Amino acid sequence: MDTSNTNDYPDHSDVLQRLCTSWGTRVAVKQPDLDNTYDLQKPDYPEHLLPFKTHPSYENLDDATKQRVLAGGWIAYNEKTIAVEENIINPACALLLHQTFPGTSAEWAPIAMAQTMVDEQYHILMCLNACRVSRRQRKLDGLQLPTPGIVSLQRTYLEGATAEWQRPIIQLAFATIAEMTINAYLLLLSSDATIQPLNRITTDLHRRDETAHHALFRQIVKSVFLGMNQHQQNYFVEILPHGLRAFASAEFHGWRALLESLGIKDAAMIIEDCEAHPANSALVRDYNGLKGLATELGILDRIDYVL
Repeated sequence: MDTSNTNDYPDHSDVLQRLCTSWGTRVAVKQPDLDNTYDLQKPDYPEHLLPFKTHPSYENLDDATKQRVLAGGWIAYNEKTIAVEENIINPACALLLHQTFPGTSAEWAPIAMAQTMVDEQYHILMCLNACRVSRRQRKLDGLQLPTPGIVSLQRTYLEGATAEWQRPIIQLAFATIAEMTINAYLLLLSSDATIQPLNRITTDLHRRDETAHHALFRQIVKSVFLGMNQHQQNYFVEILPHGLRAFASAEFHGWRALLESLGIKDAAMIIEDCEAHPANSALVRDYNGLKGLATELGILDRIDYVL
């Protein structure tokens, strides 16, 4: 990547060192097995997070069907997490690990990226186990859900890139959004005592790691951005709003696939009615960290309209 910008990179060695040396005490991979904590009497996913929670056709479903819908919501969340970790986060971390970008040569930067990649691989394992338990307990082994929209969108941008230097910037922009906006949603799930314990505890483990990743990405992305030339910076800012919209999407195509897979006859109508109401279309996201980063980089006024 062209690094013609001659600005000095900010020195974040102390922050990176602190994050790296604390890794062994916070990493989720060291936590115990959770397979025996499933409670069939509790739902797998918070009902209040369903975009169609107040739709009459959903409210009229029997309790057993509602439990399967909520289990499907939990599986969809975990499968989306797996897809994001695999296709968005880890590829960007690999680029940072191998110093593809300017501003990543600090002593602790590659160690921090390697640790983050270990964290993300274990998140994938936790999500796979969570899906396995819910599929078995709720008899959803045959449930098939579509590729998450955010992953499809990044793939579209990567395939449509007109220059090779654009591809790593696309990956960094999408990963930055993922790592810096997910904590509010994880907090909602991990603090909800109404859902069954396995899901709450698993999400809390994920949340703890992501809190550190948030701080890590804020430091490294700032350093990388300041090391880019003007053309590269402009392209990074151009990509951010598209990724932001996609990450906040309610993924209605996935919900429709879930309801249709469960044989709910009004599935299409339920989703069409939800899509007609903007209040149902956005997930809970915390943009404060991203706003703070954008302010530090002097680009908030160029992306604030989507935050």
